[in-house]
Amino acid sequence: MSTSPKPSRAGYWLAAAIVIAATGWMMSASLEPADNAEPLPSRLTSTEPSSLATVAVATPESRMVNRTIDLSAHSEPNRTVMLKSEIRARVLKLHKRRGELVQAGDLLVTLDSRDWPDRVSQAKANLHQREIEQKSVLALRKRGLANESAEAQAATAVANANADLKNAELQLEATKIRAPFDGVLNDRLVEVGDFLQDGAAVAEILDLDPLVISAQLPEQHLRHAKTGMIASARFADGQEAEGRIRYLSRAANEATRTFRIELEVPNPGQRELSSGTTAKLMIPLGEQLLHHVSPALLVLDDAGRMGLKAINEQQQVIFLPVELAGADQSGAWLSGVPSDARVITRGQGYVEPGETVTLARDEPETGSVVANGDQ
Repeated sequence: MSTSPKPSRAGYWLAAAIVIAATGWMMSASLEPADNAEPLPSRLTSTEPSSLATVAVATPESRMVNRTIDLSAHSEPNRTVMLKSEIRARVLKLHKRRGELVQAGDLLVTLDSRDWPDRVSQAKANLHQREIEQKSVLALRKRGLANESAEAQAATAVANANADLKNAELQLEATKIRAPFDGVLNDRLVEVGDFLQDGAAVAEILDLDPLVISAQLPEQHLRHAKTGMIASARFADGQEAEGRIRYLSRAANEATRTFRIELEVPNPGQRELSSGTTAKLMIPLGEQLLHHVSPALLVLDDAGRMGLKAINEQQQVIFLPVELAGADQSGAWLSGVPSDARVITRGQGYVEPGETVTLARDEPETGSVVANGDQ
């Protein structure tokens, strides 16, 4: 312990950073007063002066609040598919307009079937002939007039004819491009008369019910989010929707060290909410006791943790690790502060944890713990 203590500069730098950040809401957590919550009055403690270092202490204003983790997010489709042509053919007819709702199986685009109907008929006739031939061979085989090789050849001919028929039917069916699921025909990339190659993009279908709200969750909040829990989203136009967290990545993004999180919200009829809109994803943390202090009182310990200097019942200096929950123009809201904490408001820069101190007298009482004089 130093015999000639000097004011700590860490508190000044930390306070300056917090004051700058407090022009908006700091971090990602927001605060709402809990029902019937009333600020608890601060208490000022004093005692007779002595030869020990003198500090002033007070108990910060406290309040029960409903906390949420607020994340910048955007909406996404539940599913997206780009339909593509499976054959080379010309577009004959368009059955749906862009933006229309579609149901699974709805016909979207008809392609020129060319000679595929004739090929199907030919394949059916060929299969019928091969089946008759196979029956004849089997009959001869029973009478001992055909060998095993002839029987195998007849079976192979039937199998090949059946495969040719299936292929022809698939090619004919490929001229009818249909919706794979209920959704919205978001885009159509062809017009009547276009000649399509194999794999050419035809139309994009979006499934918007449920709608997905995705965001990146900072690693310090990972423990607060669980799949299946209820959360909500607020959109840029003021609409709000409630849903469940359906996905939380277990691997962080290597660049941002954040975790992808997805909330799904109902969107009946796929009309009310759209994909690609800005939103705020709000994860509830429940009621929590927060304390209000001046940012100038916040210090860092040797491990880099943010906290406050306070005194215990033996009037020894202690370090209280805290978490910054939010801020307003008059100070910072902290979690992790005991309800009966006696925070040092003056002289903290001259004392270190473990020191025994004496308490100042006649300090003014205040609703929020502020810094008084030198730190």
